[in-house]
Parts: sequence; structure tokens; C-alpha cells
Amino acid sequence: MYEIATSTQAEFAKPAEARYEAQSRRVQTFVDDIAKSAPTGSEAAVAVMQSAITAANTACETVHKAAQQAVEIVEGNFNVAAAAASKSTQQAVEQTSRAARK
Repeated sequence: MYEIATSTQAEFAKPAEARYEAQSRRVQTFVDDIAKSAPTGSEAAVAVMQSAITAANTACETVHKAAQQAVEIVEGNFNVAAAAASKSTQQAVEQTSRAARK
């Protein structure tokens, strides 16, 4: 069940990441086009806009990386818990088998 959820999450994440990257490229192209056609003397305003977009992209990337790390931690914890549960179940089965043989 967990593997299904993990693979489903990964399948949803791929198109979302692709859309985000495409949108980032479109915004950057838009800003570059504005910078090229901006009137003389507007360099400061264009630089502020470029800086704001760069900061927003950096913030989005940071959140994305933090979310990925959180998912990896949860996956690791789940795997540890699943292994412990499996071991406990195996031990219980072995104890029951031994008790039944007596």
C-alpha cells in the first residue's frame, strides 16, 4: 500500500515540477523581454523586478527542497517502522509455532 502511495505521489510530482520549470522559464523570458524594451532610465526598476523574481524563485526552490527532504525523512521512518513491525510479526509467528509444537 505504501509503495503505491509513494509511486502515485512521484507520478503527480513529475508533471507539477515540469509545469513549474516551464512557468519559471516563461517568467524569466518575459522579464528579459521587458528589460530589452524598457525605456532609457528604467534600469533600476527592471533590476528590482529581476531581483524580486530571482528571490521568489529561490524561495520556491527552497520550499521544494525542504518538502523533498521531509518526504525522504518520512519514507525512511516508515521503512524503519515497517521493518520493525515485520520483525516483530516474524518473531510472534515463530513463538506461536514453537508453542504449538510443544
